[in-house]
Amino acid sequence: MYESFAAKYPSVVFIKVDVDEAAEIAQQQQVRAMPTFKFFSKGSLLEEMQGANAQGLEALIIKHMAAVGPAGGASFGGQGYSLASGAEGASLDPTAARLARFGAGNERSFGAPPQAPAAAGLGGLAAADDDDEELAHAIALSMQADGAGALKVPAAKARKELSPNNPPAVGAAALPKSAAKQAAEDEAEEAAQKKDKEDDPHELIPLPVDEAHLAELLEMGFSDVRARKGLHFGGAGVDSAVTWIAEHENDANIDDEFLVRKSDANKVPLTPEEIEAKTQELKKVALARRQARDKEEAKQAIQREKERRERGQSIEKTAEERAKLAKQREAEKLKKEKADAKNEKARILAEMAHDKALRAKNNGKLPSVLGVDGYNPSAIQFDQDAKSAPVSASDSKGAKDSAGAAAAAKVVPAAAPAAKATSGSETAITNPAESIDSAIATLLRYRSRGDGGNALKLLQVFVKNIVSNPADTKYRSINMESTAFKTKCASLVGPVTLLRALGFEKNDDGKMILIASDSDSSSFLPLFTTTLGKLEQAAVTFATENP
Repeated sequence: MYESFAAKYPSVVFIKVDVDEAAEIAQQQQVRAMPTFKFFSKGSLLEEMQGANAQGLEALIIKHMAAVGPAGGASFGGQGYSLASGAEGASLDPTAARLARFGAGNERSFGAPPQAPAAAGLGGLAAADDDDEELAHAIALSMQADGAGALKVPAAKARKELSPNNPPAVGAAALPKSAAKQAAEDEAEEAAQKKDKEDDPHELIPLPVDEAHLAELLEMGFSDVRARKGLHFGGAGVDSAVTWIAEHENDANIDDEFLVRKSDANKVPLTPEEIEAKTQELKKVALARRQARDKEEAKQAIQREKERRERGQSIEKTAEERAKLAKQREAEKLKKEKADAKNEKARILAEMAHDKALRAKNNGKLPSVLGVDGYNPSAIQFDQDAKSAPVSASDSKGAKDSAGAAAAAKVVPAAAPAAKATSGSETAITNPAESIDSAIATLLRYRSRGDGGNALKLLQVFVKNIVSNPADTKYRSINMESTAFKTKCASLVGPVTLLRALGFEKNDDGKMILIASDSDSSSFLPLFTTTLGKLEQAAVTFATENP
């Protein structure tokens, strides 16, 4: 069917690709099914169709022929070929065709005068445009005779020898001396063209079939087109052809001409032996190509395996280098930690020797509280028991230079267990204002790493929330298990005491709850307002003394 379309539509280039022999083309064109039909114009893909649908394929051929038009197709010269086998008659010769285009009849005899489209003689032709006058005179001349028979004078020769200013006389005008020679040349040229046409392998002829079977079908009343198609597609016999015609009589293209190239029609069909030999030859070629492809794939597989092993070795080498570097970093880290521990030990011993010398000069007492000039402990814990009097805010101001303040504050080394921040939680607070002042003074002494300032800021947030929102119950609960409270207040002496002095009490859930009347905030709000001012002032003082 595809080959018949190639013969039927000669202006279209039909190309057939065997995917077994041209796998690279199938891969390049992304062919996924057989058969696949692709339509191209000027190198661009117009449309694609998959599946053996003959009617759909022919519809697409007609569609794209109409869309591309003559400008997009091939350019053909010459007279072309007639596609109508049942036309009105044989094709006209060049002279008759020229006469027909100008309204003259198909008269081949030169005994009668020519007939112009408008009137007899040259009146009608003379009325044409100036560009057509010369051609009109040449046609008139070619239609005249010299009494010797039906001698034709081609218009091209007459055009050269005549001019509009020298028109021939209508009637028995004599031909120029070279007219006979030119007529003979034209006859020879026409004969050569006819012979070339007969020998042209691209000439389109009706589909060749068995003439005897064709004659039987024509006698039955079938048309020539249907009879030829039935014999071609239905089978070699008349019965098979009749069956095929009956099955396809409603097809849209059943009466379309089925023409093939003369060269294709004259091809001698191969014998079964020749077909088998050609098949075996193609199988050998395909096998050789398959073996070569398998060999190349095996070679590529070996190369890929080699590259994979090289990558594995490179990865192992990189992992070993990383492990080696990690060990080096770990050793350097341990070495640094040992050096830091040694330096810290030496520093502490030097500080202890210095303190010992100071105690020797001051009857066993230190002249000041240890701070940045002493051990620099991570936290300073204070024991608040019955034997130690609470430190007031006024006492804390001169604590730096007072040995009494040093006696009231017991220094605990950093390695010693931290004192419980709630050591005084069981003791009732009788004077809240004095306890708040004492707690603030204690926090002012935590100068190492700014611990005291951090605790003052967090307590300031707790108190300010209640002052700003006295009726909101969510601010009356403080989670002692939160990260902020643990890192800033839990390890210090003073925050819990200050909160208890404000009216907070611990519960079993690890929280401190403000015990106050929900309806009347005047009972606790003045104390919170005063405490907020003290905390803000203490924070400023701490920041000034510990820049």
